[in-house]
Amino acid sequence: MFGTTSHTALMIMAFDRYVAICNPLRYAAIMTNKMVIKLTVSAWAVAFVLVGILLGLTVRLNRCRTLITNSHCDNASLFKLSCDDVFINNVYGLTFTVVLYTTAELRFVTVFLLVCFYLARPSFSMDNETANLDFLQLEGLKFSPGSSIPVFVLLLLIYIFIMVSNSCLVVLITMDRSLHEPMYLLFCNMSINDVFGSTAVLPRLLSDVFTPPVQRYIHFYDCAIQAFCAHFFGGTCHTVLMIMAFDRYMAICHPLRYATIMTKKMVVTLSVSAWGVSFILIAILLSLSLRLSRCRRIIENPFCDNASLFKLSCENVLINHIYGLWSSMTTMACSFISIMITYLRIAMVCLSRKNQSLNIKALQTCATHLAVYIILLLSGGIIIILHRFPELSDHRKLASILFHVVPPSMNALIYGLQIKVVRQKIFILLTGKK
Repeated sequence: MFGTTSHTALMIMAFDRYVAICNPLRYAAIMTNKMVIKLTVSAWAVAFVLVGILLGLTVRLNRCRTLITNSHCDNASLFKLSCDDVFINNVYGLTFTVVLYTTAELRFVTVFLLVCFYLARPSFSMDNETANLDFLQLEGLKFSPGSSIPVFVLLLLIYIFIMVSNSCLVVLITMDRSLHEPMYLLFCNMSINDVFGSTAVLPRLLSDVFTPPVQRYIHFYDCAIQAFCAHFFGGTCHTVLMIMAFDRYMAICHPLRYATIMTKKMVVTLSVSAWGVSFILIAILLSLSLRLSRCRRIIENPFCDNASLFKLSCENVLINHIYGLWSSMTTMACSFISIMITYLRIAMVCLSRKNQSLNIKALQTCATHLAVYIILLLSGGIIIILHRFPELSDHRKLASILFHVVPPSMNALIYGLQIKVVRQKIFILLTGKK
């Protein structure tokens, strides 16, 4: 409880310093006594619930030992007293620790860097127009005040499901040596990216649900970071699916050479390439928008993206349109062509082979991969189409949120339930039966 509360308390303290330094005129209105109490109660309550579940999983176990191999009692010492299967304790404990550390540390470091960057700007003044343009207003989704709680609960449940399902799959694959195969290790890239993409958008949306539309402000540099993360998520989805298709092609079309080609070094090289290519493309995309001067402050979207950023400028943005269209079309075309060619080759090999059981297994794996890719294409394609119809702006906003909700939530379900080996491991984990 002490360790967890240390992280949650530091998070709310970092938030307080961010509001005080980066939003001084709104500090008194935001950090009221009621808000301080809410933040404090939340910090302690979140820690209490998380640690309560952690200890609850341990207390249920039968004990066959009496020796605590530690100077004081902790969770690990307690579940080591049992001879029962403690795999679920390890999974929850690791997931709980990773989520807590990454959320707290990333939040704290991000706020610290933003404050430092904010203070380092010599030309900043709250009295000039440039300073006012540093604070942008998000339009967000339009819904009635009575719908705030249902919308918040729905988004929160979806976010928790995405975090838990994808984190558990990564932990399962990491801890089970029988799953240390290229296909599953490459899938970890997809799960990590899903957690990253949903975290880039959903927490901010949750905080905006109870905020009136006229008060949904975001600092320009916060907006730029969110835009980078949102586009980085989309680009990495395509590049990761491309390397996963290559893995299936080698496994099915060249089974005798698979082990020599898909080594651990190759898996690392493919993973780094998938993330690196996406990073470079998106970094160039955002740098072209950040160079522009701004004359507007309304973000016509529920969260920040590249188009929202360069629309804030009154300068010529032709190069932004050209590069944005080129990078989007190149990424989508490369992924579509490579995946289609790969699976056509796989289909031809399966049709030419006489082993029906192997063909069914191969096609099932490929069908799972294609289902994920089709969901990604449909989610992104709907946004592109709706951009062409200004009168459907509310539908476009909803579609842009679904792009960060549907693929991350469906990927874990599809891979977890459709791939037999993963499905069996999950069944063993939940039931304890082998």
